[in-house]
Amino acid sequence: MKILVVDDDPDALLLARFALEDLGGHGVITAQEGTGLVSRVLEERPDAILLDYRLPGIRGDQLARQLADHPATAQIPVFFVTAEDDPDAEQRLLATGARGIFPKPLDLTELAGRLESAMGSGDDRA
Repeated sequence: MKILVVDDDPDALLLARFALEDLGGHGVITAQEGTGLVSRVLEERPDAILLDYRLPGIRGDQLARQLADHPATAQIPVFFVTAEDDPDAEQRLLATGARGIFPKPLDLTELAGRLESAMGSGDDRA
């Protein structure tokens, strides 16, 4: 599976790459900003997107809506990665069409398995 990880924190990208690529055996593409994300997704064609909620200049929920509104990207599952611990924020994120939320800090040993499970189950909670 090819996974696009979008996070402005280089350390978070490194850890996600380790968890998904080295431990999980998946291909990983990274981006540090949301600018041009729809174009990047069209170019790379990932199987799933892990999207940080807080990015410079644009929030992850806005990006998720852009992806959901584009006919060529609407079917790509989006999962949020966030340190937000607010039930209202969680509902707002899931209302974008996202398939689930992974809390920060990421559990590196379980990330790939939890993502695979959420992709296969269609469940709305990662």
